[in-house]
Order: sequence, then C-alpha cells, then structure tokens
Amino acid sequence: MRKWGENMQVGAVIRQKREEANLTQATLARRIGVSESTLRMYELGLKQVPHDVANMAAVALRAPEVCFAKCSECPTNWLSVCLLDTDQHPAEEVLQVLQEAQEAIEAVRAMAVKPHGKVQRELVERACDQVLDLVPLAAAAVASWCRAYGISMREVHDRHMKKLVSRGYVKNEAEVA
Repeated sequence: MRKWGENMQVGAVIRQKREEANLTQATLARRIGVSESTLRMYELGLKQVPHDVANMAAVALRAPEVCFAKCSECPTNWLSVCLLDTDQHPAEEVLQVLQEAQEAIEAVRAMAVKPHGKVQRELVERACDQVLDLVPLAAAAVASWCRAYGISMREVHDRHMKKLVSRGYVKNEAEVA
C-alpha cells in the first residue's frame, strides 16, 4: 500500500484511511452522506471529491490527511503542490514557512497603522495575499515533516485541536468540523 503523500488523489487517501479504520464503503458512505456508488467513484478517482465531502470524510475517519490531499489537488494552491513535490530538507521548508510568515506579519502591521480608505483596502488585499500564501505552505510543510520523520498526522492534528480548545479559540473539536 502506498504511503500518503506520494501524489495520491484525495479519493485514494479516503480509501486508504477507510481501510485502515476497517470500515466498509457502505458504512463510510452513510457517515458522510453519499451513496456507496458515489464513494466508490471517489475512491477510484472517477469522480472529483467535493470540498464538503472531503471535510466530512476527514472528520469521520479522523484523518487530516484527507484535507491535505484535497488541498494538494487544488490547481490554485501552487505552494502546497510545489512543496509536497520537492526533495527539500525539512529545515529548508521551515525557512520558507518563516519567510512567508514574516511577509504576512509585515503586511498586517502596515494595515494596522493606516486609516480606512483606498490605501487601507490595498494593504488589506496585500495582507490577505500574504496570509493565504502562508497557510498552504505551512500545511504542506507539516505534512512533509510528518512524512519525513514518521510522525502521525493524526497525532499532530489532535494536539493542535487540544491547543485550540485550551486557548479558547474553539469550545471543543466538534466546532471545527
């Protein structure tokens, strides 16, 4: 069986995670609100998995890998695709993430000190662009690091969810789903 991250389509990731969870297609299909034949088509790559279905599958399977796979399929998410397909050392990936984070921070700082108006809108647009650059790059780096060091993405996800709850960003994990 292939390991996640080897350019698997989201349907293949769903299938792998479903099989690891010892679930039948019928059971998972009921849990995510699709027909068994539709799930079969997703798993075989004959039909594209919609974002909401990928999210429901990730929650039902407790497998954040499904979301990462869906993200990597998106043609506009070039940062994630590029990072996941490289042979960069994980430390180089950290530096890329930190560079994007610094650019995002600078954009938000510039936005915070300007009054509302046309200039403010341009700064907000730049800040949005910088933050959106950071998000997929950081997510792809986490996936890559987990793969490189044999770390469970599920454990990383669970720790992150506990941190969000402890900081009061969400009341419980169900709010995030």
